[in-house]
Amino acid sequence: MGSLAMEGDNHNQPLQVVMFPFLAFGHIFPFVHLSNALAANGVNVTVLTLPSLVPKIRLSLDPNIPILSNKLPPIDGLPSDVYSTKCTWHALQRPHLRLSRLVSCMSRSDAIAVRSTYEVEAPSINYLSSQCRKPVLPTGVLLPKAPAGDLEPKLAKWLNKFPKGTVVFCSFGSESSLSVKQMKELVAGLEMTGFPFLAVLNTAADAPKAKKQELEAEIGEKAGGRGMVSSGWVNQPLILRHPAVGCSINHGGWSSIVEAAEAGCQLVMLPVKGDQYPNTKLMVMQLRAAVKINRRAWDGWFTRKAVRTVMVEGSKKGKVVSVRNQNEEIIKGT
Repeated sequence: MGSLAMEGDNHNQPLQVVMFPFLAFGHIFPFVHLSNALAANGVNVTVLTLPSLVPKIRLSLDPNIPILSNKLPPIDGLPSDVYSTKCTWHALQRPHLRLSRLVSCMSRSDAIAVRSTYEVEAPSINYLSSQCRKPVLPTGVLLPKAPAGDLEPKLAKWLNKFPKGTVVFCSFGSESSLSVKQMKELVAGLEMTGFPFLAVLNTAADAPKAKKQELEAEIGEKAGGRGMVSSGWVNQPLILRHPAVGCSINHGGWSSIVEAAEAGCQLVMLPVKGDQYPNTKLMVMQLRAAVKINRRAWDGWFTRKAVRTVMVEGSKKGKVVSVRNQNEEIIKGT
């Protein structure tokens, strides 16, 4: 995020801001929500992005906010049709490059805006400010607008079969995934719980074709129609708001956490990479607003029994149910 105001400009003029989000969907849409909030408070905002992303962004962006699109120059080693980090998984295996760029950006900034609140993360916000020696500005959790449209008829019909708050929705977002073997273990664990469930599972972008075919062979209804497994894009906010959905198993991406909490769903965490681990620690250990599926310490493997345990025994002890009010308090704290 950068200001267009130059030194010597008329300070009576409205603040002008250009948004250029990192090319990952978990970053793009928080920037969209922030843009909407700034525009609603009189700030002139322009969004800069790639041409292929304009239609996706326009669906959620205030229609009065202009979008400037520009193609990036070719980069050796990357396909010409790359438009987000989802398409560049080999590039993502070099975390030292990403880290150095992040640190460089922060060190050259006058201030840092973070998608959080003091009520949720005051110690972390203050620590970041002290380490970077510059202001850290919480933007709030940036709730998206109520999702428009309707669920796919087949999916809506399936969800409508179940009582209020009984369905478990499981999704790992657009850029995180489990191995096919772990997906099968997860689904087996969900079947063992006895709860109806909807699991949206996708293979990694660089997964071998055989592995994708293996997953696709598993797609469909499970447990006598009580469970459903699908792949591809789904309207996650609409699913979470369906009356039948009462619990969200997710990877700990902040957008998924916020969407599930806003919808009043109970949270079960299964982090996969990156900031999903500290996000999970925050929600489970500090805020006590979620529970997590345990993994083996030496290799990160989890079993179907671990899935069943956190869902069934957690429900019996009230752990899963008790987080609902705390989730709502997190949202109210904004």
